[in-house]
Amino acid sequence: MDGHNRPEVAVASKKKAKRKKKARKKIVRLPHPDGYRFDKEAAKAAVYFFEHYLHHIEGEFAGQPFILQPWQRDIVSDIYGWKRPDGTRQ
Repeated sequence: MDGHNRPEVAVASKKKAKRKKKARKKIVRLPHPDGYRFDKEAAKAAVYFFEHYLHHIEGEFAGQPFILQPWQRDIVSDIYGWKRPDGTRQ
């Protein structure tokens, strides 16, 4: 039996995801010693762009929107959300 189909694995994964999300929110709220800040709107805009303007061009998903997995959203949010004190990306 595939481990991902077992109910206890699904419950553990959901709990882990909740803990990770809570920790991420805490990090974003903390002041950064160098003045960096997290711009939630910029992060949301980047994810929105991926999911509404980008489409697969080859293979079985050709023509379908590029829907990000939660871990991919985290990466895109980190890249486009963190700003230097002057407002530019890191």
